[in-house]
Amino acid sequence: MQRDILALRLEIMGQQHPDTMLAKSNLARTLSKRGHLDEAEKMQRDILSLSFKILGQRHPDVILEMHNLALTLSDRGQSDESERLQRDVLALQLEILGERHLDTIWAMNNLALTLYDRGQLDEAEKLQRKVMTLRLDILGPRHTHTISAMRNLAGILHDHGQLEEAEKIKRKILALTLEIVGGQHIDTIKAMESLARTLHNRGQLDEAERIWRETLGLRLEILGKMHIDTIATMDSLALTIYSYGQWDEAEKIWKEVLALRLEILGGQHRATIRVMSRIASTLHKRGQLDEAGKIWREILALRLESLGPRHIDTIDTMDSLALTLYGLGRWDEAEKMWREVLTLRLEILGQTHSDTVRAMKNLAVMLYNSRQWVEAEKMWREVFLLQLEIQGQQHPETLNASYDLALALYACGQFEEAAKLLQETVELRVQVFGEDHTHTLMAKKLLKTPSHVNGSAVRLIAL
Repeated sequence: MQRDILALRLEIMGQQHPDTMLAKSNLARTLSKRGHLDEAEKMQRDILSLSFKILGQRHPDVILEMHNLALTLSDRGQSDESERLQRDVLALQLEILGERHLDTIWAMNNLALTLYDRGQLDEAEKLQRKVMTLRLDILGPRHTHTISAMRNLAGILHDHGQLEEAEKIKRKILALTLEIVGGQHIDTIKAMESLARTLHNRGQLDEAERIWRETLGLRLEILGKMHIDTIATMDSLALTIYSYGQWDEAEKIWKEVLALRLEILGGQHRATIRVMSRIASTLHKRGQLDEAGKIWREILALRLESLGPRHIDTIDTMDSLALTLYGLGRWDEAEKMWREVLTLRLEILGQTHSDTVRAMKNLAVMLYNSRQWVEAEKMWREVFLLQLEIQGQQHPETLNASYDLALALYACGQFEEAAKLLQETVELRVQVFGEDHTHTLMAKKLLKTPSHVNGSAVRLIAL
């Protein structure tokens, strides 16, 4: 229909008539929403070029077309140009309409979300705070746009690690939503679940579990068991229960989630594979390593097929399978896989990424326990230097790395360097943990009786 309207207007009115340009703009937006991004982008560039020529850069219709093209470019993954266009839109709106105009605030909001998606959290947070402040002042706290701005800011703060402030804002959102739309409205349920996620990350598992159980009851009542949102809530409840150490109940819920997702989404959907990985992790925790290994191999085959060997999820699966193989005593196979994981993470993520450092730690432990002490010492030294650079001398992970390096040095017969490093580790652990902390006492014991170091197992870190 929209194509027919555009064809008629082109024939009768010509390309430059405002009604023709409007029809073309409407068709382009429809194409973009339906995922026909190549055609949408081409059409929007034509409209923008023509509008700019006829109306000039400061005309509202031109600014709108810049905004529409920016959204399409964002959906196509052309983030640099999308961000640049959105900055241009905001600058024009600020100049023409002023900071307090709703269209200007909308442009600020869109740019903040783009920056958030691109990982530019500092600038995104600053912009979103401004959006929230302006909307609170102009529209009031109960307006949907104000609540949306609060929600966006809380999400940025959550991902930025500012969980206390995120929780505070999310509690306000929940109170407002309950007051405005009631307890059974989907917006209220979403607000409850958003708060539960932040509480989970803050370690407030009791309240998080209570909220997840309440929202699951609401979703079962309103949407039914087969709805994907109900299943997602079951998944989240199981994750909180798992964090408690209630692995039996978590596994039971996840197996139900898996059965439902297999039926609704199929075996190759990423949500299905994700819950398979959670079941495998639970089985590993419970010591059922054979069954865990079987599932990890199945997941790895699925991810290799759908994502390829260089995707981060595929590499994470290899890491988890290697850990299970290590637990089964199949050290040669585990070592080979961990070497592959490390190579890929170094290449894709770089040496200082936390996942890369963790891969180095796992391989170092593997080498140490299989009495390949010279190579283990070399890798622990590299880990220790990286931890010093990234997290500083007093960070717990740096102190763990210095202790493990000391173990490897003792095993290699480098007693003088080992003793010096261990003495420094003891002194720092006293400062950080206290005299009677387990980590401090363990380091003191090794310093007093280093002769017992003979390649016995050390701490294995793998998340």
